[in-house]
Amino acid sequence: MGAQIAKSLAQEGCKVLIHYLERDEKIHGGVETDYTKASNRDAALRVQAEIEQNGKTAGMYAADLSLDGAHKQLLDYAEAVCGQVDILINNAAHCELPDTILSTTAAVINRHFAVNVNAPVLLSKE
Repeated sequence: MGAQIAKSLAQEGCKVLIHYLERDEKIHGGVETDYTKASNRDAALRVQAEIEQNGKTAGMYAADLSLDGAHKQLLDYAEAVCGQVDILINNAAHCELPDTILSTTAAVINRHFAVNVNAPVLLSKE
């Protein structure tokens, strides 16, 4: 959904900054999981390429929205590159698998809330 929104806004003449998730297991206590290994960079590059093939420009920014301050860094970068931010699409979502009550931990719950609740509110506030 986020890719289509970005492409549509670019076609309408908006400057688009594509945020994608880039994680590092060292940041998350050295424990390697599917969460810490994942990256959405390739998907973001494909969206950027499609926008540019249509004669428009799109930037990219990597951030893990589960980390404190990531929302502010993202918006600061967007303003530096694109100018005033007029439209914010909160499309990031987080789910770790297996995602069951029996397998969950405090860290997993905290990441769910950080990305799915805290980040959209803090990005909107910013």
